[in-house]
Amino acid sequence: MRKSLIGCLLVVLATTFGACGAGSPEAPVASSPPTVSGVPAPRASAPASPSPSPRTTAQDTADLTKALVTARDLGKPWVQPKSVSTAGGKKGELCPGHVSATRKLPARPAVSANLTEGKGDGKNIASFELSTLSGTEGAALRAAYAKDTTACATYRDASKLYVVRSAEGPTEVAGADEVLGRWAERIYYEKAHKKLAYARHYLVLRTGHVLTYVSYAFLTVDADPKAEDFSRTTELASVQLRKNATVFG
Repeated sequence: MRKSLIGCLLVVLATTFGACGAGSPEAPVASSPPTVSGVPAPRASAPASPSPSPRTTAQDTADLTKALVTARDLGKPWVQPKSVSTAGGKKGELCPGHVSATRKLPARPAVSANLTEGKGDGKNIASFELSTLSGTEGAALRAAYAKDTTACATYRDASKLYVVRSAEGPTEVAGADEVLGRWAERIYYEKAHKKLAYARHYLVLRTGHVLTYVSYAFLTVDADPKAEDFSRTTELASVQLRKNATVFG
């Protein structure tokens, strides 16, 4: 039996992401060696092919937009509403008194979409965000998510509900090179954390230079009353990863 949804479903992660780093400069080309009398000079090597031009922010954004999932990709009953409810709170804060550690990382191009599992209020919400990622930022992101989980382990949100955040979820997802972030948030009616209102599951995955962020806010069901099953969130992430592959290879 579905429980009534009280409070707003949070569309999270006010994190922006920065552009890919520029390619390395070409190595200098040596001049041809001098001719030695009586000995033919060795043939000069063919000029090196020019390095590809660094991708622009506009190019990255265009490809990310093309790869971003739609309601059609997920199938019925998923729809894309004009807006979804959020948990509110002070601007820029992940939880009271804490700004996400990911804000300290370089800005990068990103696109996002919020979809609901059916029309109307109180439906489950899936949020997707795609961005680029340089080869050196993965470890910093992983550390930032861990820091956020510690800082926002328990708090009361703007809707006066009680949130408990914990690191959990799959350590591997098919189609992803690595899992950079995984956590759950359980939202309770009371401070004793006994009556669960709803939950949110999160996965942040890297494949090549593309970062995929997925959150799933959902009402609990009798088969999973403690909101421990990440399979639905993993399925949503898999749809996004498959579409990524059609654009980025």
